[in-house]
Amino acid sequence: TSVRNALKGAYPDYKVYLEDVKDNFENPCFFLGLTSVVSQENTNLYKNNCTLHITFFTEKGRVDALFLYDVKDTVTKLFRHGLQVGNRFLHFTSVSTETEGEDADIIFFNLPFIYYDADGQQDEKYLMQHIYNHYETKGDL
Repeated sequence: TSVRNALKGAYPDYKVYLEDVKDNFENPCFFLGLTSVVSQENTNLYKNNCTLHITFFTEKGRVDALFLYDVKDTVTKLFRHGLQVGNRFLHFTSVSTETEGEDADIIFFNLPFIYYDADGQQDEKYLMQHIYNHYETKGDL
């Protein structure tokens, strides 16, 4: 939702679809996808290594190289500093772009990021039993 809202802010007339839409989409448009690898860091901490995929399809038969460069620049600027998602702020480690398609009319954006989750269990809390302090003073204090 946060990515969609950011794209709609920059391109209010363009549709934003999830990657599962295969037919009946209107060009120009954006498609969103996410790949995620989760690994356990310790007993209750999990590392989520993710990549946000944004694909831009321009209007068929109307390829304008300057317009595509403008889209690349605009989307890169939207996400290069990160994105607020709920109560988290995601920092993208990079923003890469690639132009493809028969007519060079498709732009692929890849935005990798990492975040951590805990499963809600907490380790047993340890309390300090004794605290020892040793002070030394010099001169007339």
